[in-house]
Amino acid sequence: MRTLHVIGGLDPGYGGAAVAPIATVLGARQAGAQNVVVFPAPGEEFTWKQDLLERFASAGVGVRVFEHSRMFGPWSRRWGISFILARWMFANTRRFDLVHAHGAWTFTTLTALLAAKAARRPAVLSTHATLMDFDIAKSSRLGRAVKCALRRLYFAAFSLVIVSSELELRDSRPSCKRISVVPHALPEKPAPYPRQTSDQRGLRIGYLGRFDPKKNVGLLLEAVAGHPDMFLEIAGTGPEPLVHALRALAIRLGLTDQVAWRGFVDSSMKSTFFADVDVVVMPSEYESFGLAAAEAMSAGVPVVVPTTAGITQIVAKYQAGLVIDPTARNLRAALESLRDRALLRDLARGAVAAACEFDIDRHGARLLQHYNRLARGRGSDVELVPGGSR
Repeated sequence: MRTLHVIGGLDPGYGGAAVAPIATVLGARQAGAQNVVVFPAPGEEFTWKQDLLERFASAGVGVRVFEHSRMFGPWSRRWGISFILARWMFANTRRFDLVHAHGAWTFTTLTALLAAKAARRPAVLSTHATLMDFDIAKSSRLGRAVKCALRRLYFAAFSLVIVSSELELRDSRPSCKRISVVPHALPEKPAPYPRQTSDQRGLRIGYLGRFDPKKNVGLLLEAVAGHPDMFLEIAGTGPEPLVHALRALAIRLGLTDQVAWRGFVDSSMKSTFFADVDVVVMPSEYESFGLAAAEAMSAGVPVVVPTTAGITQIVAKYQAGLVIDPTARNLRAALESLRDRALLRDLARGAVAAACEFDIDRHGARLLQHYNRLARGRGSDVELVPGGSR
């Protein structure tokens, strides 16, 4: 099975939107697919780009990187615009049995669909939360109209659409039956033992992710305020105005000595980050899945997640953390309960058990099953996976 993966961008600064496609590519490769990845990237050299090339090469994955078009300036990077990549796809798609595009709102995804149709090849779309009402509602009136039109097109034209959770399935309003729920995988091997906590220090709370209004980082700061025995390790970055606003809020709340701002933490530094925290909190308003929580559980660290996250069912199933409505009051109560070290250790054991849900071999096997079905022309109907458990 020769599969062409087309990705709008793999800059790790975009968080889950970059991590999830990498795991998909590696999982499919481990399951036996012969993968080639194409993606646009800035012309200048970045460490993450070289690391990716080496990682894919060591896994036996072919890679073609194309420079962004300079015609549209920063918009080319944001929307993955590369006319060189487009020409290559139209010239080479016939060499593959199937095309797998990642993320909806990029030039590369639309090009991948058109190239697949021209070559008469099945086309798969992993949405990575882009088709959800929550995402579309953030756009302007014109943007919402365009995205709604593209959503209808994608559901009608792609041979299969893959979403990461039942929550994402419901809120994407699928208008076809060719859709499957396949939980995200993690490329790293899970920790064999729970994260060990110390009774000799206060509760160390981690946050890992982008700074974005929907992430509710300010809510976490408010929940910790007034608790001198709680300490925050905040790993992430975002727009400068939001970064300054969050730092100013921490000062106003008197948290200067209780917050460590770690900035962007790449994959090589995540193990150190998880070793330094007792729990990882994801206070988001909304998450289609919640890769940061998955990474934490895979490291043996329990989590606090909102009811409005796709990963919530997995957390509850394995008792790997606490599930709350994302308010400062609820978050404060949850953190206060985690002063109980026995409870924290029980949840950490649940986190280790939950890590099986993000197994890359299982993920790849399910993808290959879909690929083979599509290549035989049988298609794929809706496949619900309660809690991501099968």
